[in-house]
Amino acid sequence: VSEFKDGWKIPHRGILELDFVHVAKPRVGRSGTVTPPIRLFDQVIRQDAENSSKRISKFRRISNRELFTCEQVAKILQSFNESELRVEVCIIAYARIVDWHGFRNLIFLLNFDEHKLLQKRLGYINLFNDVMAVDYYELDLSHCGDRFILQELLHLAAVEPGENILDCTYNGI
Repeated sequence: VSEFKDGWKIPHRGILELDFVHVAKPRVGRSGTVTPPIRLFDQVIRQDAENSSKRISKFRRISNRELFTCEQVAKILQSFNESELRVEVCIIAYARIVDWHGFRNLIFLLNFDEHKLLQKRLGYINLFNDVMAVDYYELDLSHCGDRFILQELLHLAAVEPGENILDCTYNGI
């Protein structure tokens, strides 16, 4: 990443594509978790006798008083088949997950269209996690949020060892 010099300004237009491939491992720390009783999850996951919109409503009510782990939300997510409801599970759980660095693993459970819908509803910046930044990015530099993400990736690339940004193109070049 020696190509990016001090004083280099991020362009305000154009499409930048890059593959960010390395970040430092996070420090292991203690974190308390609040796990909802399994019977509440049974109410949400159970598919018999109730339609999906009732299950989503139950999950929303539970989320008003409980916190979740990504593993628990993954089980709930996988119990829904409808794309809109799978995205809704992610929206409901977004601010209620105690191991929030793992939220990216939930995104990997979504198909392409679901991921795009989640991105539209939560915003690209809210889905970006500098601890879990390894991914392929296609950034529209006319959007300030995408420029912010580029700025963060360049910062990470500057402080991380090795070559971090691969296959980088700007406007297809």
